Amino acid sequence: MKMKNNIYIKNRIKYLFMLFLAVSMYYGCGKDPAPVLYDEYKNNGTPDPVVTSITPKDYAFAGLDTVTISGSNFSDSAHTLVYFDNVEAPLISVSPTQIKVKAPNTPGDAISIRVVVTTASAYAPPVSYGLREIQKTFFGGLTFPDAASSITFDKTGNLYFSMTVNGSYNGVMKIDANKAMTEYSPRKAGDKPWTALKFVYGPYGAAGQLIGAKNNLGLWQINLGQLPTAAPWVLTDKKVNDFDVDPDANIWAAGEGGIVYKIKSDKSLTKYTVGTASKINAVRVFKASDNTLYLYIGGTKDGKEGVWRYRIVNQEITPSSEELYFDFAANYPGKYILGLTFSNDGEMYIGTDDASAIVTVDASKNFKPFLPGVILPKFLSFVWDSYDKTNGLDLVYSRAAVAGEDAKNFNPKLLSAMTFKQGAPYYGLEL
Repeated sequence: MKMKNNIYIKNRIKYLFMLFLAVSMYYGCGKDPAPVLYDEYKNNGTPDPVVTSITPKDYAFAGLDTVTISGSNFSDSAHTLVYFDNVEAPLISVSPTQIKVKAPNTPGDAISIRVVVTTASAYAPPVSYGLREIQKTFFGGLTFPDAASSITFDKTGNLYFSMTVNGSYNGVMKIDANKAMTEYSPRKAGDKPWTALKFVYGPYGAAGQLIGAKNNLGLWQINLGQLPTAAPWVLTDKKVNDFDVDPDANIWAAGEGGIVYKIKSDKSLTKYTVGTASKINAVRVFKASDNTLYLYIGGTKDGKEGVWRYRIVNQEITPSSEELYFDFAANYPGKYILGLTFSNDGEMYIGTDDASAIVTVDASKNFKPFLPGVILPKFLSFVWDSYDKTNGLDLVYSRAAVAGEDAKNFNPKLLSAMTFKQGAPYYGLEL
């Protein structure tokens, strides 16, 4: 009997020891990468790193800001690692007293920053820090495989978009200021999805009129609760993909066939031949800081992908005086322009089929991806949200799933990204 008790006690002790070991391993692992690094590099002899301050103070914007860590006993880029919780941050520069990293796109209120020098005995004590969202959900009420394209606002903050389900057009939807979605215009069987939608006011009606293009001949009026008419509001002899409105209420439209159209509210139409072998996907009117009014078109023209601009003088353009504003093909060979807009300071935003999704071009023609690692492909549409001015204006945009994304890992919601800028005016809302 005594032997059985001894065996029982020994087994009990063994069980408690294994339980203690399992609990220790569970709480020791978590999301902290440092113990593994400590075990691998400990006792290598160099002084332990010390963190004295982090800027910006308290928080940075995830995926956007540079975070500067000041202190002592840092090493070089080959022997220095910085973790935001369990995510390694990309190093920008390292010196013995300062480390600069790109804030990873992992928003959180209490993230532990740890500096590891692989030749030291221990990592620096963790510092609690915040990363704020630079990208937010504007509207999350869509389900896979819905897609929202051709998004636009009216004067009162309602958003409209062309809905597709399984690649088929499913009508124009409206999202009100309370983020409730309703059908604005029903689906017409066999119809194409809209490639552009814009509200216009002034001579088009005090209550506003929704106008659409759909890679077809002409522009259509779209009315609440009504099917689109078979005949367009105004007929063109070449297909139209996109359009914009100038301060004089002229609609400027372009698409295929190398033609730009100027359309007045009385439906009178002027044609300008700007090239051949063309497929223009983006049209934008923008007034420069010197008050020069320009028409910009983006897409393929004369077999080249780029953005061209024309001065609008006395409500006319002169095609022979065009300017290749940005040679897209030279910088993104094999890729296409899908959208175009401007911030108020003249920075151009280009929606593309590139992995960068959105590219910015400043007034000096310097270009770069917009929020790389945050803004993901596949680009569909964007528009400035004039109603959320928390940090300048948000750029509301939509994207579609890319290869490998499905209902398990892709949510086709409308997103918004803080730009810390003001959007350039869309004159259709100011008439």
